This record gives sequence, structure tokens and C-alpha cells, in this order.
Amino acid sequence: MRSRIILLLVLMLPVVASGEPTETPEYLMSEPMSLMDWGIYQAGKKMESFKNLNNVQPPLFSTYYTGGWARYDWDENRIVLLGMFYGNGIQDECTENLKKLKGAFVDFTWDEKEQREAAERVLNGLFSHEADYQTKGRPSDVGKQLVHITIVEAHIITSQSEGLPKTTVKCKSTFKSSELSIIAK
Repeated sequence: MRSRIILLLVLMLPVVASGEPTETPEYLMSEPMSLMDWGIYQAGKKMESFKNLNNVQPPLFSTYYTGGWARYDWDENRIVLLGMFYGNGIQDECTENLKKLKGAFVDFTWDEKEQREAAERVLNGLFSHEADYQTKGRPSDVGKQLVHITIVEAHIITSQSEGLPKTTVKCKSTFKSSELSIIAK
């Protein structure tokens, strides 16, 4: 009898020892992911994937691409696609790499006149459900609207005398035009 009770207690131990998630995991489990969250995540993965292009011959970018990400700026209502490059800190590096970054993001479309339409398709796809279904309330021009709020930036990083990296040149553009502007030197 005693051995049966011990066996029963041993069998029940995992049930007694199992626990509930604590407050933080429970909160995170209950938060839904929006299509904006999903799209920013997907765009960030795409920006980061361009690091693989450092190893192709000839390399796509004129200087070493260290990585990139995407973020949403609430204050400006902007999607920012940011690419970081190591270089000499000259303006031409920034503008050349930015043009190539824009083309790579829109599935390697190099013709700047075609980039706007390509950007609409790419952004519409990134900010969609993975199963490609669309709800009735989804606007028909999501990609077009996202093009209006998306900025692409390139930052050129150089090493300081202490060996620490420093951003020396920043430039930006949109998919609406081929115009590039320097935002910091």
C-alpha cells in the first residue's frame, strides 16, 4: 500500500510542478501582432538579407554593407528602411550605395522609373498576411500608400582615430522619385 501511495505521488509530481506563465510572458502571449508589425519585421529581414551580397562577385555595393533594418517612426508617420555601410565617409559612397539599396529592396529593379511600381508590389506583399488572403476592409492601394510614407536611408560609417565607428555621411531618398538628398555630413 505504501509503495502505491509513493508511486501515485511520483506520478502526480510533474502535474504539481508545472506552472503558469508569469506576468510578462502571459502579457506577451496575449498581445496580437498587427500587419504593421508583421510588415516592419518582414522589411527588416529583407534589409538584413543584403549582407549576403557582400560575398558575390562583383559585389553589389561599392562599400561593405554591415546590415540594415526597418522601423516605423510614429512622430513622422514614416517607414524608414536603413542600410549601414563601412566606407571612407564621402558623399558619393552614400548616394551610390543608396541607389543600389533602393534597387535591391524592390527585387533588383534598377530602372528608377520602374522602381515606384515595383516598390508598391513589394511593400504590399511585405505588409500582407503570409497566406496571401485579404480581408474585406483592406484598402486596394496599400502598396501605393506605403510608398508615400517610406524613406530609404544609407549611412556611411568610418573608423575614428580611437578605432570606434562613427557615422559620417547620411543620405536618403523615397521610391516616389530618383532624387537623393544628403541629410548629414
